[in-house]
Amino acid sequence: DYISTLDSEGTVFEITVAYTVLQTYDNRVVTIPNGALTNTIVENRTSANIRRVDLDFNAAYECDIAKVKSILMDTVTNHSLVINEPEPVVLLSNLSDSSLTYTIRVWCKTDDYWTVKNDLIEESLRALETGVIPRSERSAARYERKSKTSDDVISFMNWMSISLMGISSMHVLSGIS
Repeated sequence: DYISTLDSEGTVFEITVAYTVLQTYDNRVVTIPNGALTNTIVENRTSANIRRVDLDFNAAYECDIAKVKSILMDTVTNHSLVINEPEPVVLLSNLSDSSLTYTIRVWCKTDDYWTVKNDLIEESLRALETGVIPRSERSAARYERKSKTSDDVISFMNWMSISLMGISSMHVLSGIS
């Protein structure tokens, strides 16, 4: 099982009378006294057969809401590892000073979680770029301040600040210039 506590997370490698050993995603070994585990919240992320992937994308206020939702829904329904029940959801979830936030909620087999999450980040961004969905002004200014180098891809990836743990946020672009 893959568990998460307030201080650590990883795959349970060994359970003894005195402690539990976790192996982290980057192959570190964490030993936690069982007393500490009994006195804290422990989340088991792999106990169920299916798991929900939540992703957030930002787009400019000028975007056609129905078009953004349609592009994102097409992307998730065309992914072979996304399951149809519970039904995928795409919704306008937040209004910020500079952009609208759209949330994708899809279900997949627990073993496919990271593949689906990472695929949908890339595929959704690509689909929104193809659909010419503009980025928000604040996000655009932050990216355009970066110097143009021969390695725009690294600059772009640093700018996106994709979190691999928890809910990911992305800034949607109309393309890299």
